Amino acid sequence: MTKPAKLTTNVKKIEAAVRGKRARYGVVGHPGLELRANGNGGGSWYWRYTDATGARSWHVISNQAQHVLFDEVFEAYRKLTEDLGLRGLHPNQSAAVGDEKMITLAEAFEGWLTRPKAQPYRDTTLAKYREVFARYVQPALGNVNVDEVESKRVREHVNGLADRLKAQTRGQSSRGIQANKALDVIRSALEWAKNEEHVEENVADRVSYPVAHENPEGKRRRAPTADETKRLWHATFSIRDTMIASAIRLQMLLARRTNEIVGARCGEFDLAEAVWNIPERTGNKSAAYALPLPPMALEMVTEAIAVAPGSEWLFPSVRNGRHISDGMHRREFSVLRKLTGVPEDVVLHEYRTAMSVRQYHADVSTDLRALSLNHTADAKKALVNSTYSEEKMFQKKLRDAMLAAEVAFQKIISA
Repeated sequence: MTKPAKLTTNVKKIEAAVRGKRARYGVVGHPGLELRANGNGGGSWYWRYTDATGARSWHVISNQAQHVLFDEVFEAYRKLTEDLGLRGLHPNQSAAVGDEKMITLAEAFEGWLTRPKAQPYRDTTLAKYREVFARYVQPALGNVNVDEVESKRVREHVNGLADRLKAQTRGQSSRGIQANKALDVIRSALEWAKNEEHVEENVADRVSYPVAHENPEGKRRRAPTADETKRLWHATFSIRDTMIASAIRLQMLLARRTNEIVGARCGEFDLAEAVWNIPERTGNKSAAYALPLPPMALEMVTEAIAVAPGSEWLFPSVRNGRHISDGMHRREFSVLRKLTGVPEDVVLHEYRTAMSVRQYHADVSTDLRALSLNHTADAKKALVNSTYSEEKMFQKKLRDAMLAAEVAFQKIISA
């Protein structure tokens, strides 16, 4: 481990270090006291010492450096060194050391969750991880010190959890999968603890998933191959309901969510500017956004509007005067799969993955690939502020990304 930089007890300098880049600091005049800034505006205070046996150990004073006053940190540090009879890296023997040197699994989990990342987790992702830990790990293992977590104990916990969850759902494995997710967060927490030198090994690596995945990749659905896309595309022209056929083709091309496609209103499209202003729809957690329409998509939308003049909906239903339903849309795609011999694990939603892959091969950046699928409005705001000087430039880059995906798609269906 690299030697920490020196930091004085000047409050402003400490606050600047917490808000600054990812770094490790030792505090002048306070042996063993260290600040680890995570590069995201936060960090942790640690006390590093050597016990009477010569083993190097850590004690976490605070995992919320951005919210704790240095006076509080210093007081905790002073109490630890004086009450335990220790002096930084030159301790006296103390039986109490073992009670202070380790962190709990819950603390390790938070350390892993808030670790520096090139692309920080979204708030919704953080909430999901915390929900899994709170419901399935915290009650049994959350308050256990990481050095006391054994592989046998983890195995018994996740296997028992899987049995209970499957019993609650009459043997359905879908709920039992939550036990796999519990094992994932335990592994991640212990891996962080290992990297931070709190434990020597990640004992959860010895534990197998309690619920077997339905296929080797652990997925129930996949993106279509180029050949499957070509067969499905051409088969849509045999569908008797032309509205559903057009909706499926537009979804394959633009890789939008099903509820965005079937619920599209004609008034959302600015044909002159070639933009689809997609509002937040019921059941869709993504915010409203403006999607640039490349030439082929614009032509398809223009044609759909012309087919049903005066209709509120882009794809109106002849049955009820509203739009075609999600169920009708998916059932017709299921018929297409059977007609073309495409396996059932290919679903319309996975055309989003397929588009991202096409953009990747066209050298579209990771951020723009995610934003062209409207994965997060927060990421868009950050990208506009940090990479592009104004919204107009961002829209141009986004239009280029959509065009790259369309060009690649056209090559597939015309091959």
